Amino acid sequence: MPQKQDFGVPESTRGIVIALMTGRSYSQHNTVVYKIGDQYRGMPHRNCILMNSGDAKQAGLQEHDRVTVQADAGKLENVEIIYGMVREGSALMFYPEVNVIFKARIEARSGTPAYKRVPALVYAS
Repeated sequence: MPQKQDFGVPESTRGIVIALMTGRSYSQHNTVVYKIGDQYRGMPHRNCILMNSGDAKQAGLQEHDRVTVQADAGKLENVEIIYGMVREGSALMFYPEVNVIFKARIEARSGTPAYKRVPALVYAS
């Protein structure tokens, strides 16, 4: 995994590098969104990141903080942290919205975009 400074921010920045996965919301079929939130995961709107509480606390962040999420093609700002049952070192955001922040590398064997383990920096805005 990259380090904070690999994203162009100082090492002293309050944040954490995680493996970001993308997923559909509870009420989404393909890219059509039927409801803004995801009741299944407890995410109230689509501008959230579902994080492990231990990761957030280690980075000096708290639930409901607004953060920037940055990957290799851009960043999203004012993203709300929601604690959830996510493995340490990982986080989840909704697609298609979050896809704009990373390059779609193609998995060689399947020929599909690799959107399931993208290094991203979550940091205090």
